[in-house]
Amino acid sequence: MRNDPGMRCEVTRESLSARLDGERPDVLPQQIDAHLDSCRACRNWLIDAAVQTRRLASIPPGEGPDLVDKILASIHGDAPPRQRWMRVLR
Repeated sequence: MRNDPGMRCEVTRESLSARLDGERPDVLPQQIDAHLDSCRACRNWLIDAAVQTRRLASIPPGEGPDLVDKILASIHGDAPPRQRWMRVLR
């Protein structure tokens, strides 16, 4: 960082990441913006991170595995016997 000796790229990027995630960064927005004005690397990082954040947000959550039968079987004692090697690990 060039203009503000108190702000390093690492701190700026952590704050930008928090901002992208909708969290409140620990650093004042003016400090972040001042750093971005003078640091091309962090501006590029912000662009890349914003693109990735949008991409991830556009992906719908997937279906989790259907574990209902397996869980109910284990509760009722109908679970398949454990494999022999599992006993060795105990």
